Amino acid sequence: STIWVGTGEASFSCSSFFGVGLYRIEDADTDSPKLYGPFNRDGNNNDIFSYRSIGEILVHPTDPNTIFVASASGIAGMGCEAPVGAPIRGLYRSTNAMSPNPKFSPVTISGVNDLSITDMIFEPQNPNKMVISVRGTSFEGGGIYKTNNAISPNPVFTKTLTLGANGTRVRASLSANKIGNTVTIYAATGESGTGACATYRQHGQLRVSTDSGETWSSPIGSANGFCGAQCGYDIAVAVAPDNANNVLLGGSANSICSGVLKRATNGSNFSASDVGLHADTHAIAFAPSNPSVVYTGNDGGVWRSTDGGINWTSLNKSGFNATQFMSLALHPSDPNFTIGGTQDNGTQWLRPDGTFVRADFGDGGYAQIDQNAKDSTVVTMYHTYFNAPGAVVGFARVTHTGDAQDYGWE
Repeated sequence: STIWVGTGEASFSCSSFFGVGLYRIEDADTDSPKLYGPFNRDGNNNDIFSYRSIGEILVHPTDPNTIFVASASGIAGMGCEAPVGAPIRGLYRSTNAMSPNPKFSPVTISGVNDLSITDMIFEPQNPNKMVISVRGTSFEGGGIYKTNNAISPNPVFTKTLTLGANGTRVRASLSANKIGNTVTIYAATGESGTGACATYRQHGQLRVSTDSGETWSSPIGSANGFCGAQCGYDIAVAVAPDNANNVLLGGSANSICSGVLKRATNGSNFSASDVGLHADTHAIAFAPSNPSVVYTGNDGGVWRSTDGGINWTSLNKSGFNATQFMSLALHPSDPNFTIGGTQDNGTQWLRPDGTFVRADFGDGGYAQIDQNAKDSTVVTMYHTYFNAPGAVVGFARVTHTGDAQDYGWE
């Protein structure tokens, strides 16, 4: 089997990162997989993917040489934004993807110029029909676009839903199923709030199309508010392949206008189904071979459900490492005493006895240990927080390891 992997993370927060292109993994289901890439060139040998992220990759179901790649912003570091002169964002296609050096060509979409493509889907069993989501800018509104001739040399896209009115930049995530001749598509969007969430610039809404993306419903009321102020970072939706009414919707930490994961069995009445899950959902996928099996990925790693998303089991076992460290600090005299700030998993402390413990909570950034510490007990350590505006931003410290636990920091 062959797997395509895009580098960079299209999450539009400073904890995401730039990419260098695509990699192809062949013999992925064997003990000796082969990695090729990065691939990032057009027909004129211009670099088209570096400093960008990959929003999605679609492979033609019967022709592995034809793939579509969604290029989006990749941001990282103190300045966040990509450097001046970074390649143009948009939709790219290759017709020789399995060759030693595949080339990619831009696909022209009227009204879309250097805008991030955050997601895209084929209509199940029909790769000619494609739906994509475009994240606008402060000057250009984005939206959802559809084409009925994606495989032709010059596909024609039409905008079927406008997103991003009044200068807001709205991200969307898509999921589809097809039962008989009915194609149902759900679009989780970062649209502005209503009701109790009206003060949020973006908080998340869910729309549905039952005609393959030609028209869209009004926002579904009970799904209102799932990604809070972090819709550019936490947004995911998945519909079961065998039932268009079974839907899972993921967002950020539970609050008035956000929720880690919500579930509906009738397509409209959503309620929380997130016991044991970490906050900040990025991906949800039903197993094609068994719709009762669902996987979700978030800032804490990967979880699995065997009952359609009711109960969850962590897959973050020994040998699987998902925690992203932002910094490390080492004790001046004990090499087994280390702390490190991690993305949304607090500050982790490797103690002298070789065991790890979470010393503090939140988005841990830079961590420091006093280099004048005389022993491994009376030690001054610093943890920095970088959460959403209005939440925890700043730093804390302890002067004794006995206080190095959640909420024990000054």
